[in-house]
Amino acid sequence: MAYVGFSTGDFENPSLSLNNRVKFCDYLGEALELLFETPKDLFDFRLTSNMIKEIMEHKYVTIHAPFKNIKYKSDKNTDIILKKLKYLCKKLPIKGIVIHPNVIVDFLKLDESGLPFLIENMDKTKSIGTHPSHFSEYVKKYKFNFVFDVQHAFEHDPSMKLGKEIIKVMGTRLQHMHVSGCNKRHNHYPTFISDNKKNITKILNMKIPVPKILEGFLVIDFRNIAIDEIKFIESFEK
Repeated sequence: MAYVGFSTGDFENPSLSLNNRVKFCDYLGEALELLFETPKDLFDFRLTSNMIKEIMEHKYVTIHAPFKNIKYKSDKNTDIILKKLKYLCKKLPIKGIVIHPNVIVDFLKLDESGLPFLIENMDKTKSIGTHPSHFSEYVKKYKFNFVFDVQHAFEHDPSMKLGKEIIKVMGTRLQHMHVSGCNKRHNHYPTFISDNKKNITKILNMKIPVPKILEGFLVIDFRNIAIDEIKFIESFEK
């Protein structure tokens, strides 16, 4: 069965430290994604021996690279970010680093960095990384692997046909999936209670054997909601 687990970006409480988010995730699945929204979030992260121990409890660990207040290009800021990411990859068993294509200016710099970057398909607010043709180009030009976000695909085509086409183009380069649904308030919500549950399950029913990182926003009674979401997603892995 493919590994399933949460992203540290899923929690409603903004004051909950990354350390506490990781500890909470220790009991929820074997996968974990460490999310850093901004370069500051990444630079402020201190990897203590206790934190390493907590993270090592998971069998599939990824990083979500900063996607706000940043453009990845040939400059000092990008070099500093890459240096911190390389440090984390040296200390932790990182399987991949998720990155948004719309914030990449110099694709070749990242492709030749030696880091395991994974390009993610984007939501309806973006114009790049949203269509099969975009990923066909990445396949031809670069060595990047990929992440497929189910909710992002839904936003472009609720029938999920476009999403399935993107998955086909990604092929064996698809390393893991981001899974969530949505409701009227949240663009990313636990699938089992989302308004578009039926649409999302069209992809889950494909039983693609890659890890699933759950991105549904955990609100109110988030422990029980998280447990139920894990159970729901794992039911498609059998």
